[in-house]
Amino acid sequence: MPQAPLLIDQIQIEPGSGQVLLVYRDAATGSLGFKDAVLTGGILLSQLAGLRNISNVRVVGKAGDGAQYTTIQAALDTVPSNASATNPYLVLVMPGRYDETVTIVRDGVRLIGLGQPEIRSALEATPDAAGADHTVLINAALGTIPRSLLIEGFTLSNAHSTKAAVRVVGTVGSLVGDGGIVLRNCSLRANSAVGNYSLWATCCNDITADGGAWQEANNVGLLLLQEVSTFQATGVAGIGACELRYDTTEDEPANGGGSYIFNQCPRIAASTSLGIPFTSTCSGGGRIEFNGCSVATAIFTGDRTLTARSTAFGGLTLLNTTVATLTNCAHGATNTNATAVLDESRRMGEAVFAADTVAGVDFALPFSDGSYQVSFEVDSRPVNDETPWVTSKSDTGFTLNFQTAQTLTVTWLATRTDV
Repeated sequence: MPQAPLLIDQIQIEPGSGQVLLVYRDAATGSLGFKDAVLTGGILLSQLAGLRNISNVRVVGKAGDGAQYTTIQAALDTVPSNASATNPYLVLVMPGRYDETVTIVRDGVRLIGLGQPEIRSALEATPDAAGADHTVLINAALGTIPRSLLIEGFTLSNAHSTKAAVRVVGTVGSLVGDGGIVLRNCSLRANSAVGNYSLWATCCNDITADGGAWQEANNVGLLLLQEVSTFQATGVAGIGACELRYDTTEDEPANGGGSYIFNQCPRIAASTSLGIPFTSTCSGGGRIEFNGCSVATAIFTGDRTLTARSTAFGGLTLLNTTVATLTNCAHGATNTNATAVLDESRRMGEAVFAADTVAGVDFALPFSDGSYQVSFEVDSRPVNDETPWVTSKSDTGFTLNFQTAQTLTVTWLATRTDV
């Protein structure tokens, strides 16, 4: 026959064990709850039936948080080989600091941090000790390729010289990242006292850094890109020194040479202590683009193009046959060789007349052609109220002329409407 319900506030299991083993009702939610020596704060039945029971979700937390895994790598190791962009696996990481090397070799991983957890390189307290490695390592292994990956909401730090907070590795014809590797709202910290890398990527496809603030110890961190099909940083603050290369004589990824693009990134390499703050060599493939940025002294080498809009350069050096187009930009001292070209929307200078009728103007950097307009003003009234005129206009300069010998200075402005 039916029995009357057992009316108790909670059940204590094995009270003689000395441990807290309880089944109880949570007063706030009404949910059934459980406590033991590991989950001392308790966990609710509604939580157990939540995200962690979805087959493609892994939850990582510190000991006692009630998460499935206490290390990020342990969770990643359970992602199967059939994971992909259309069959993604979500790894949720609870707040806290995780000291470990995180290796990502599966496709379709979505690594999301809640409360900006920090992943520090293993052995970070003893830099360069035996076994020191990168903090996050992304490469093809175990017969699978990480073609699509999202890492969001983390602080990623590394204190070992020659190592990186994030390291991406591919080989010739690599498909690593051809579906996009995205670092969103992540803080990358190159914390070696003698220099290491915030991001170091070699022979891979598409990488996007969206938001976040990067930092470095002793101003000796470096962003190093070697044969990356496309890299785009948008709204990233604190990028240190940069060394960018795309050389078609080196191993290339599947997508070939594309663009290295910086959008709205302030003070790139502004505080670096390295000798050359920003260097770029694109030979046979790749190009560089800046939009709304500020960049310290920069050197561009190779046979490809530099495009910049509303960007300020501390100094600008163009070598080999680099062709640069600057629109509404500013730059400090410029250097070039005979074959590099700089097209910019405006260029200013002075021509001094000392009892002369003619003064030649030679550009420090040539335009691509003579398609520019010259306007000018004088610092005093010319003899006979003459107005100067321009002759011999070419890509390398022009000549200012007066009918009568003058002693004055002409400030000139050369403008282009095609950039």
